[in-house]
Amino acid sequence: MANLERLKRLLICADPAAPMQHIYWLIPEKIGGRCGPAVAGWDLAAWKQAGIRAIVSLDETQVSTWQIQDAGIAHLPIYWPMIELTSHALQRDFVQRLPAIFRFLDEHSQDGDKVVVHCYHGLDRTGAVLACYLVYRHGSTPKEAITAVRKLRPQALSAYGYAQAVHLFAEQVGGLFSHQH
Repeated sequence: MANLERLKRLLICADPAAPMQHIYWLIPEKIGGRCGPAVAGWDLAAWKQAGIRAIVSLDETQVSTWQIQDAGIAHLPIYWPMIELTSHALQRDFVQRLPAIFRFLDEHSQDGDKVVVHCYHGLDRTGAVLACYLVYRHGSTPKEAITAVRKLRPQALSAYGYAQAVHLFAEQVGGLFSHQH
């Protein structure tokens, strides 16, 4: 439960009046998630001014790497289709993409810079990446990590297989969490 208390202190919500109103900050002012620009447009200049220095795109709808980079923001396009993870193989394939994402998050969230992860709706793919990052970087159990994401985005990780992918990831990082919660 100590990890859950620590996570509660990490969670904040974005100010609705700010240009970053659709971002939910899982790690305050460092790493957040949101829907893609097809659902709610984004103002890259305002993001840059607000300290966002990097974007991870899990969905390519209306995403332009050129526009992102032209705004002075680093971009990691790791597209994953909007599908349910209906098999262990699909869950494994999703999890195998995480190390590159985590390296990017770690590299770009240093020195006060902010990073945003997005997919189309900002729910399942984004939620799973963020939950797995909490498992990996903060030692959260899968249950704690999923709860933390859902506290900010209640519908997150509701598509079949994404919560299971968080558990699979935790098992792959050493089975450290399979006996807890």
